[in-house]
Amino acid sequence: MTLSVRLRSAGSLFALAISAAPLFAQTPQAGTVEVNAGVRVSDVGIKNYSSVTSPTGLLGLYLHRNFAVEAEISSANGRVTNVPVGTRTLSSYTPIHLRGVFSIPIQEQVELLLGVGAVRNEQRWQEPNLAPVGSNSSQGVKKFNEYSWASLIGARLGLTDNVAFRAALTVDGSQFDNADNRLFNGKRSTNIGGQFGVSYLFNTKPKDADGDGVADKLDKCANTPAGVRVDATGCPLDSDRDGVADYQDKCANTPAGVTVDSTGCPVDSDKDGVADYQDKCANTPAGVKVDATGCPLDGDGDGVPDFRDRCPNTPRGDQVTAEGCTIPKDSDGDGVNDDADKCPNTPAGTKVDATGCTIVRTVLDTAKTLVLEGVLFRTNSSRLAPSSRQILLRAADLLKTSSDVRVEIGGHTDATGSARLNTRLSLARATVVKNTLVAAGIDASRLEVKGYGPSVPRATNRTRAGKALNRRTELKPIRP
Repeated sequence: MTLSVRLRSAGSLFALAISAAPLFAQTPQAGTVEVNAGVRVSDVGIKNYSSVTSPTGLLGLYLHRNFAVEAEISSANGRVTNVPVGTRTLSSYTPIHLRGVFSIPIQEQVELLLGVGAVRNEQRWQEPNLAPVGSNSSQGVKKFNEYSWASLIGARLGLTDNVAFRAALTVDGSQFDNADNRLFNGKRSTNIGGQFGVSYLFNTKPKDADGDGVADKLDKCANTPAGVRVDATGCPLDSDRDGVADYQDKCANTPAGVTVDSTGCPVDSDKDGVADYQDKCANTPAGVKVDATGCPLDGDGDGVPDFRDRCPNTPRGDQVTAEGCTIPKDSDGDGVNDDADKCPNTPAGTKVDATGCTIVRTVLDTAKTLVLEGVLFRTNSSRLAPSSRQILLRAADLLKTSSDVRVEIGGHTDATGSARLNTRLSLARATVVKNTLVAAGIDASRLEVKGYGPSVPRATNRTRAGKALNRRTELKPIRP
């Protein structure tokens, strides 16, 4: 079989392997060792001699990802055909190659090999006239060595992470023109050969196209940007598990389950600066100042946010309108607001004037008894309640308009306790009223006091309301 036929057969085998084999990416690195075993087909340029097929072995060492030095040796025995009896016969041919090889990836699993170096060709033959043909004697064996340039072009196909099929075409220089080599038909400039075998690569590095430290076959996130930290699957780290990788996450340590935007920050729908998951007041109007909970500021604490409050700085505790303004108070329910009420705490049901004080009708001229509503004393005491003084001042004004009328100040109590003690208490209270009126400018001679105790009730003493009515002070005109 000629060299060209053998090379075509090997080429077909290589093409079949590419189309049918499960392919793997291999990435040699500095320190990777390649061991190859296969066959070599050579045309040694010998007259009447067909191509030589020989076993071959190769050992390579990668000094760089894309460059290796390798040595190859092969050996073949043969015999020249159609040589007249008595001439020389080739017995062996041993080329030894030493070359540098550049490895260039052209597909994920295929690398182009380009080599250049030197070859040592050793030729051995037997001279039939010195030893019979077929004899085992070493007599008549001659040797010729030559050194020349060598080149290689080929490809390596990954079959597993470490095993590959390798095929190459070699072209070596040759000068078979020595006087002892007339058998080789004069000067021959080149030897052409083909090398085919299986390689095992030690210390390969799984291919990692994006350089993230995770082999492509395990990398679930291809094309990760350079320098980005990744997990065991080759995907960028997402420490807070919010769906945004750390290198893109502007808000690290987002709490679990919080919805985030494309930058990894919690969503803030109303754009008030407080994330939705912390915002207690959603949909705050644009531009409104808020507190840490996302609610509009309420400087005076009246429940109306500042942006709607028409009356800022409302006293704390005041009831306010929807606009944040104070609602006037009428604490005693007499119909006069506190800010205008000169007689606060008027008893319920008492008729008052515009100043909130009890209306003292001019009844002295009709000889009717006037009950001083709202004149109150502390329990079991003749000490006036503060609100009672305003009512007594009004009564003094009335007495001043009727300067000729003398009046009796009568004190009354309820039936709780001793009648004797209550009579004394009612007299003491009547005396206090007199003294207050005198201090207000009423002539003491116009005033008499009397303590009735519980003897003249206005209502039953069996109920709380009845007892309240019985505790009273009355003014009664004294006629001559």
